Amino acid sequence: MVTHPESEWLKVRRTTTLLLIDDSELFQFEVSRLLGKAGGGTVEVVGTAKSGRIGIVEAQRLAPQVILLDLNMPGLHGLETISMLREVSDARIIVVSVWEDEEKRRQAFEAGADDFVGKSRITSDLLPAIERVLRGQ
Repeated sequence: MVTHPESEWLKVRRTTTLLLIDDSELFQFEVSRLLGKAGGGTVEVVGTAKSGRIGIVEAQRLAPQVILLDLNMPGLHGLETISMLREVSDARIIVVSVWEDEEKRRQAFEAGADDFVGKSRITSDLLPAIERVLRGQ
């Protein structure tokens, strides 16, 4: 029997810890619910933050493996938050945004994001993005 390397990786994977930084409580709830259902217990939301500044503190305190970060938040913008997170955390950063144009994607990657998921595609694209960043792709 031939096994696919991805399926083997999925079998041995442990629970992934995730910090969600977004100013919308509804979005935080929906992502937590999505990860609980679709993730099958493989992704645990260990914390949430409603601003970039609080997110930076939580990233230091919780040391998550993955951070989901919105770009458009009051106070510290998501692009600024990325560079500050890079100074205090080794977590993989996935930007989630309603701004889905190529310019925002480019800016996010230039700022240090590991991946980018448009909020309109969160249901289909979030788990694959988490798997990609954990594999270092």
